[in-house]
Amino acid sequence: MPNLDGALCLTDSNSNFWLSFVESEIEYAKSKCHECPAIMACASIIMDEEYSVGVLAGTSEFDRMELIWKEVSSVEGSNWSGFDRLISEDL
Repeated sequence: MPNLDGALCLTDSNSNFWLSFVESEIEYAKSKCHECPAIMACASIIMDEEYSVGVLAGTSEFDRMELIWKEVSSVEGSNWSGFDRLISEDL
């Protein structure tokens, strides 16, 4: 997790929820992010990092995957954009 001043994920008694794969724990972490004074700094980390894990700035890993997934019009196209396209092409 990012070490940001005032971040609730660092001081919350359930700080392990930010790296959980349990839906109810992820939702708890996401709800706390919306109260966090460091949410904007955390959001900038998402933009800078090519690969980020856990709940960051109120988004889960799955949420961020949905943002980079896109519809394609042909079977030759890839649904992934950016760095993740390399993964789908096994490079």
